[in-house]
Amino acid sequence: MTNFAKNIQIKVVPLRSNQKIFFDLQIEKLINIFYSVNLFFLTSRFPFPLDRGDKLRAYHQIKVLSKQFDIHLISLSDTVVSSQDLAALQPFCSSIEVHQLSKFQSVLQLFLGVFIKRPFQVSYFYSPNIQNKILKKLRTNPDAKVVAQLIRMKPYVSQIDSVRSVLDFQDAFSLNMKRRASNSSWWNRWFFHWESALVKAYEGECINDFGHCAIISEPDRLAIEDTKKQTIFLLKNGVDVDYFNIQNIDNQLIINKKDKKITLSFVANLGYFPNIIASEYLVNKIFDRLDAQKYCVLLAGARPAQKVKNLASENVNISGWYDDIRNAYLESDILVAPIFSGSGQQNKILEALAMQVPVVTTSQVAAGINATEAVLMIANTPSEFQTCIELLSNNQILYKKYQVNGRLFVEKHFSWEAATLPLCEVLKD
Repeated sequence: MTNFAKNIQIKVVPLRSNQKIFFDLQIEKLINIFYSVNLFFLTSRFPFPLDRGDKLRAYHQIKVLSKQFDIHLISLSDTVVSSQDLAALQPFCSSIEVHQLSKFQSVLQLFLGVFIKRPFQVSYFYSPNIQNKILKKLRTNPDAKVVAQLIRMKPYVSQIDSVRSVLDFQDAFSLNMKRRASNSSWWNRWFFHWESALVKAYEGECINDFGHCAIISEPDRLAIEDTKKQTIFLLKNGVDVDYFNIQNIDNQLIINKKDKKITLSFVANLGYFPNIIASEYLVNKIFDRLDAQKYCVLLAGARPAQKVKNLASENVNISGWYDDIRNAYLESDILVAPIFSGSGQQNKILEALAMQVPVVTTSQVAAGINATEAVLMIANTPSEFQTCIELLSNNQILYKKYQVNGRLFVEKHFSWEAATLPLCEVLKD
């Protein structure tokens, strides 16, 4: 990979832009002379900042893959990508293109998608104009491998040779929609059942259209009902075990807890439906069973929904976004994650374990990371959560055991290098 390529080829494609600047054309010709792109990485959102699970996953995969491949990052975005965000990916990419989605185009595609039975989440991210630009780029580099993240990116890749392409499902979104339906009001339930059926059929199409498919956990792989599902390989998430290490944190970062009570935290994207439900469950069904003189709750994470904000009280702090998410774990005594809907692997569980914060969560979440009760405590009812929390609070030996076991578990199984290795092997095949 040449520094020349890394430093020059960054392009943000504006809305409805049909013209190419002459200078960009000359740069692209020069780059093609000096090197041949051997891996395109396509995402539906620009993978920075790391405030969503898909962005976190893509960022770290790109970082690891860049040690072995010249990476050409192509991202869609429905928001403006800042120069700081672009700079965060530049060290790992030979070139970066960002295609901005038009809100009007997204709404139009949502409407048109109804008539061809295309999932809403695919339609929202689809643009025929952007599709043509991306396919042209892929076809002019016929020897390059392609990694597409999420089923949303299928339309941008499906017309090229399937042998060279890998789709990262990440989660089984059909399962996610099905679980969301069961937790929704009756007037929303029909929509999520409908979307679940569309996504399930679309997931089957993806298996046929891509040479390889990856998914985050075994429960998600089993949820994709297709005769070829055994061909899907597991691609777990990882944790930056050096960054999320309490031993490596600068003393200036460590803050004094604002409350001397035992802090029960839930750290997540607080605008995401399964996490909204989990926040309400923690406050209304678990915390209400505990001694308010002894415990308090911290809900930390980006974009808290109004339903989450409404939970705020003297004993419930809604912190919102942290510039350094490690501060949320430093304030936490126990991470409580009553997640019953959604799918995939919960990144914040792994981060908490890495930061030596004992975790109490559901059997569904534990299965997603293949964790036993030697690593974290498992609860599936309010009374079970209460029992686990009180056991950890009143038994320092047990508390210390989960601190140590959680950290060792993450170090052994969830470094990003180890997690990304199956993808490296497929791309080299």
